[in-house]
Amino acid sequence: MIIDIETIHYNNRLKNKKQVNDINSPLSPFQEGIYKIRPAFPNSTLGGKNGGHSFISNLKDSWEVGGYNSWIFYNDNGILQVLNNGDIIMSGPIVPTNQQSSCHTWYVNMMFTQSKTLKTPRKDLNRDSYIPKGSINPKDWRFYEPVKLINSWIGIGCNHINNIQFDGTTFPNKLLQFGIGANGKNENNGILFSIPIPFGPNNSNKKDYIDINVDLVLIS
Repeated sequence: MIIDIETIHYNNRLKNKKQVNDINSPLSPFQEGIYKIRPAFPNSTLGGKNGGHSFISNLKDSWEVGGYNSWIFYNDNGILQVLNNGDIIMSGPIVPTNQQSSCHTWYVNMMFTQSKTLKTPRKDLNRDSYIPKGSINPKDWRFYEPVKLINSWIGIGCNHINNIQFDGTTFPNKLLQFGIGANGKNENNGILFSIPIPFGPNNSNKKDYIDINVDLVLIS
């Protein structure tokens, strides 16, 4: 049984009939398999702020993304696959966070490959959350680059005529980061990534973005 995501704190365990997986399992946060994607709720004691979404944009209710700026996976159906070559695929339908009955929905299909270039980790929590004073060690994280041809939001419902094809670029020194405490909201296993929005000349300087802030729970 999966406990309702609005009432659970994700430091607890996800339980089903076959197994129990600790969301902070230290054994291997990158283990090959399938992970359930959950919104990353903030741990305020660590400095986490403004969570509870899976995706959020700095564009306020932008028409280019269906009139909303925050989304979660519909009915908890977001999946992250870690492939045997280390690549990761994120997929599933998303709905507006605060209006989940809206027809302005998207299907996420995004693939990332592990970066071979050392990058500076993004640390959105309080300084004391990270080693040596805290328990989060960014040296244990992995970093990924988007795969250009497999990186899109496909419009469904009222958005069915739209398709957002992300161009595969990243902000300087801000690759996708994956690991314990990497999501910028709490100390759980998760992901943080800022996607530059590819909306023509209005974003030629790449200041507009969609942030991914999620927890991950291994389910198979």
